[in-house]
Amino acid sequence: MSQEKPDGEVPEGTPKPEGGDLSNTPPSTRHLETGGEDTVDVSVRVNWTDFGKLVEQMDIVRESAGAPDAPLEDRVVVDGKRQPYLIDSMGHKVGGSKGPYYRWRLERNGIRLDIQDQELAHLTMPNVMVHLGSLPLMARGLASVWEETLDCLGALGAEVVEDKLSRVDPAVDLAAVPVEILADLFRRQCFVSRARKSGQFASGEFATGMNSTGFTFGADQCRVRVYDKLLEVRTSGSKMAVLLFRRWGGLPECATRVEFQLRRERLRELQVATVNEWLLRRAGVVDYLCDDWFRLTKEVPDRENRNTARCEMADVWKTVRQAFVDWAGRGPTAKRTPLPPAIAGQALVLQAIGCFVRFFVEQGKEIDHNDEFTTLLLDEIEGFFKEGHEMPETMRAKRFELESKGLVLPLSEPETEEKEDEEKKEEEENPPES
Repeated sequence: MSQEKPDGEVPEGTPKPEGGDLSNTPPSTRHLETGGEDTVDVSVRVNWTDFGKLVEQMDIVRESAGAPDAPLEDRVVVDGKRQPYLIDSMGHKVGGSKGPYYRWRLERNGIRLDIQDQELAHLTMPNVMVHLGSLPLMARGLASVWEETLDCLGALGAEVVEDKLSRVDPAVDLAAVPVEILADLFRRQCFVSRARKSGQFASGEFATGMNSTGFTFGADQCRVRVYDKLLEVRTSGSKMAVLLFRRWGGLPECATRVEFQLRRERLRELQVATVNEWLLRRAGVVDYLCDDWFRLTKEVPDRENRNTARCEMADVWKTVRQAFVDWAGRGPTAKRTPLPPAIAGQALVLQAIGCFVRFFVEQGKEIDHNDEFTTLLLDEIEGFFKEGHEMPETMRAKRFELESKGLVLPLSEPETEEKEDEEKKEEEENPPES
């Protein structure tokens, strides 16, 4: 009596195909990640070597790049390792219309470098802005892309003095999880959050119609976005390919993206200033975001009595939180510490000197040495005093104003010689018991 073969087992005598044995083992998923950073912006202060040579090359190439029919080779800047960069035909203001102007923009492998016409690092102002897009970050991860970024800066002749993380968007992708499950909980107010602002994505942003495809919650410094990722990337072949290979492991019927956005001030409050600090502490930060800062719940919380701590987390949000753990790992939950009042310090001194420089130039003054600048400065200050201005009273009034607003700490009471003499006399009259 012949024994029935289980489903999928290869009968004896079946020829083996070229390339290996037949198997029921599913394809390897070791290349899959549940999440990663989607967007990263970094402000960098650098000192350049051979900056004049780089500037000359960028200006020549950019002039050619402005022509409508310019061939590709005329739009390429080459670094010390002969690596090519595409140059934009114009400079850009970074951070909006009122942001600082960066004269050149170079791009390579999804890494964008906006460069100022500033050879040496300024005390506070970055002279290079780095933008890392979603495609290279999804394909390779932040650590690898940041390493290449530093390599590019070095090959262009830049020595990095300091980097500051300006923005980072940690995200997870949930294959086969409909966004409507999360959006419905949000619409029914089944959530707990420290944020106050909210909105909804409508499919009109991505497709025809106005069916809800997700929601957003929070403000500029910290926000969460939940939306239909499959709908968003359906017209982007490159992003779709990376998601299929790196996140979903195949084409799902639906896919939800849960994405947080953090900007510099909130990152500093979470003790994250640089890219390396983010890589070290991101596990604790995303745990804080998924629990303490925002979470979907099974029921509507009792907000009137401020009794939200006992509200149980929704099952779908537990899936979200676990996806972040699977990607970022586990670590001590980050604690948000509000920043102390900013002290302008040296920046105010530089601003004052800059104002005097402009004043003297507009007055037609010329100098050959720093001593001459000091003389001009003292002459103006003495003239100011001769008009009857009393600076001690002005400074006392300003200190009172800043202390009242919590912008500076009160001065401790100075120790006077008279007070010291009184304490010494009291000690002599009342010696301590042995």
